[in-house]
Amino acid sequence: MDTLPHRLLLLTLVSACAGQEDPLGTELAVTPEINFLPSDKIVEGDSLEVRCRVRQPQPPRLKVFVMKGSTVLKSRSKKAFWNTSLAQAADGGNYTCKAEANGRQKSVKRAVHVAELFSTPVLTVQPIDVFEGEMLTFSCKSAHMDSQRINATDVKYHLYKENIKVVDLPSGEYRMTADVQHDGNYSCQAEAKSIQKQSLVIVLKTKELFSTPVLTVQPKDVFEEELLTFSCKSAHMDSQRINATDVKYHLYKDNVKVVHLPSGEYRMYADLRFNGNYSCQAKAKSIQKRSLVFVLKIKVFTINKVTLMILPATEVQRDTDVELKCDCDANASETATLTYQYSFYKYQQLIHTENHSFSHLSHHLHAVRVPTSGLYSCEVKILNATVRSEAEFLRVTGVETPSLKVSRGEISEGEELSVECTAPKEEGPFTFNLYHNSTLFNTNSSKENSLSTKLKFEQSGVYEVHCSYELLLFQATSEKSNREVVAVRELFSKPVLTVQPRNVFEGEMLTFSCKSAHIDYQRINATDVKYHLYKENIKVVDLPSGEYRMTADVQHDGNYSCQVEAKSIQKRSLAFALKTKVLVSKPLIEAWGNVVLGRPFSIVCRSVRGSLPITYTLLFKGETVSSFIVHSPQDRAVFNVTSITVNSREEIRDFKCLAQNLGDKSKRPSLALNTTVIEPVSDPQLTALPSTGNVVEGKELILFCPVKDGSPPITFKWYHNGKIINSSTTEERKHSYTLSKIEHKQGGRYYCQVQNTDMESRRSGEITVTVKDAPWKIAMIAFIIVLLLSIVTVSLIHYIHKKGKRKEKETELYLKATKFKSDASVAVTPACTGYIKASHTVLSDHVEPPACQSSSSTVFYAPRGTESSDDVLLKDQKSPREGAVDTGSVLYAQLNHDRGNPKQIPSPP
Repeated sequence: MDTLPHRLLLLTLVSACAGQEDPLGTELAVTPEINFLPSDKIVEGDSLEVRCRVRQPQPPRLKVFVMKGSTVLKSRSKKAFWNTSLAQAADGGNYTCKAEANGRQKSVKRAVHVAELFSTPVLTVQPIDVFEGEMLTFSCKSAHMDSQRINATDVKYHLYKENIKVVDLPSGEYRMTADVQHDGNYSCQAEAKSIQKQSLVIVLKTKELFSTPVLTVQPKDVFEEELLTFSCKSAHMDSQRINATDVKYHLYKDNVKVVHLPSGEYRMYADLRFNGNYSCQAKAKSIQKRSLVFVLKIKVFTINKVTLMILPATEVQRDTDVELKCDCDANASETATLTYQYSFYKYQQLIHTENHSFSHLSHHLHAVRVPTSGLYSCEVKILNATVRSEAEFLRVTGVETPSLKVSRGEISEGEELSVECTAPKEEGPFTFNLYHNSTLFNTNSSKENSLSTKLKFEQSGVYEVHCSYELLLFQATSEKSNREVVAVRELFSKPVLTVQPRNVFEGEMLTFSCKSAHIDYQRINATDVKYHLYKENIKVVDLPSGEYRMTADVQHDGNYSCQVEAKSIQKRSLAFALKTKVLVSKPLIEAWGNVVLGRPFSIVCRSVRGSLPITYTLLFKGETVSSFIVHSPQDRAVFNVTSITVNSREEIRDFKCLAQNLGDKSKRPSLALNTTVIEPVSDPQLTALPSTGNVVEGKELILFCPVKDGSPPITFKWYHNGKIINSSTTEERKHSYTLSKIEHKQGGRYYCQVQNTDMESRRSGEITVTVKDAPWKIAMIAFIIVLLLSIVTVSLIHYIHKKGKRKEKETELYLKATKFKSDASVAVTPACTGYIKASHTVLSDHVEPPACQSSSSTVFYAPRGTESSDDVLLKDQKSPREGAVDTGSVLYAQLNHDRGNPKQIPSPP
């Protein structure tokens, strides 16, 4: 049934299904579409694109909108896209795609879901009610996380105060000490994969433990040197949380801490240097609070100068009365009566103090002594101002001569003598020195002015004893006291150490004997005397009987002495240097330098061990050659063998040597001499291959240089025309030198020279080498000569042939010319012209030439550079008629046109 109500009902259902809310009268007849990429279900951090388009047909002036709620996100004609590369949970919800044209519109809605990566963080603070100094904990956590997309460690937390980041929270927590300075609005932020979420704000308000302190100063108006009191207190404290003793106070000047105030107060004497801005700080449980500033300005009071004078002088003799006078120069900014407090010091020790209203005061020192010497100063104090004078040094000279007393005038060695040295009028500390016979032998220190001690004399004799003392602090030394004579009797004499035998060899028995020649048997017994043997001042053994025996050994060598001891008296003998002689060891024999057959040489004999002197004897085949005695380590037993000639290597082993230093029983033979024997080289014999020494250029020449005798290594040297060209050392007795592809310049005189370690060289005879040309060179030279001769011969034949043809032409011209002058005679007379004589006639070969005349018929040969003789000839043979042309002359001139300067006129054939 197609009725209007049915159509209206159908349109209403379609509109409801499509989400249209527009009235039917205003709806646009298009179908908008909305799509989500990548899908309508995503997770925070993904990209999201909302596409809105209208399918065909599209009305004119169509505009498409992408909206979320009432907010237009994107609008364009026909289609609109909106996207975000980082979707967040807030981007989820319903989106509207609206199409609009000609005042009519149509829209469609669709929802997209953006799942949270993590929930919005929650910031908590513990404790909620916090006091200054307590530990405060901020905790920031997200309750939910998408564990499939992120780990808990991917979420980073940050703490913010007043929207400014304070600190990162790696563990999500942050602890700090509470302080009112930290009060404010706090929040935290969670961040993961570029998604950031901020918590709600928490307002932090810290409760005070104590109030801001107040600084007071008493008195407010203070003079220099007066006592000034600073007081710092906090009016309020939370007694339930802190005690009054928990609050620590500090005094500051110009923001620099001056002092700690344990009781909250501080006292000091006013000084202009202390003017400034003062404040105090109270501190408890890490909480610090500063008071307001108090400006301190101290009134001025000045002590200009304090001086000390020592009268009558700074250097006096002992027993003089000395006055110390102190003078003070002071003034005040206001009228006041000043009270001076004077203090006198020796070094830094106070010796006198006194208050006075005058500006000077004196202190007296009576009957001064050397210890009175020192550095003195005085100090003046007015109110709390103190000034000290410069120090002055008082020097007191002269000390008392000491007195010496002894208990007895005669004692024995080892007995004690009581001695007393006194200086009753002096003050210490002292250093007392005791002398006997002007030699210092005892020093003692004492704070008292006397010294009592006991002395012990260990050597007999008569001694003069006296004393002196030094006051080291004052660099003063007394004169020496009276002298007391003390006689000391000997208990026993100084021991004597003897050693038998004095010259002892290893293995022999050695006896040490220690004895004192004199012993006072009235005071001691023989058994009271103890003997000890020392080596290098170290005790070796006790000698109950005074003797000690041992076997001699070099290990026992050294400086020996013995000591005698009785009743604490010790006496040492003189030292005896024990040097045990050592039997000579088996000698070594060796050649001294090179050994050359047939020549003198040297042999040295030596032993590694053995006491000097040592006698060495050289033997040859068991017979004595010579002997040598070595007295010092620097000497050597060197034997020059000149009387024996060694002619073979085997004979060298016939040499031996003997060494002895204790008669025949100490003789030690050496092994046979074993050394390298050098055989001198013999004369070398030089030969060549080819043997004649004549060699063709480019061929090879080999020179041979052998020797018959000589110890290798042998050095061969090759010489060419007196200059060395090669040197080589070899173990063989021959050597060769090859000249490959020899040249002419390598011809000449050759010889070789040989030498071994004998250092004497031998030279061969000379060989003269002649280098001949190579056959191909000779053939080439012959070919070139033949070629040159052939060229010369051909050229000569060609020239002669050409010259013959020219002569035939000249003769023919002569004949033509004579036909016109039958009676004319032509003659060339070289005798008249200086050239070779030649005469010709055209009439008869037998007519003699006319004599040399100066006529018109005579023809001369013209030199080079003038007219030719042919031209002259033709000119002189003109016709008698002037102007006539001579045909023969013309022909002759043509014939010689190309010729240069002919040497002569050729004769006709």
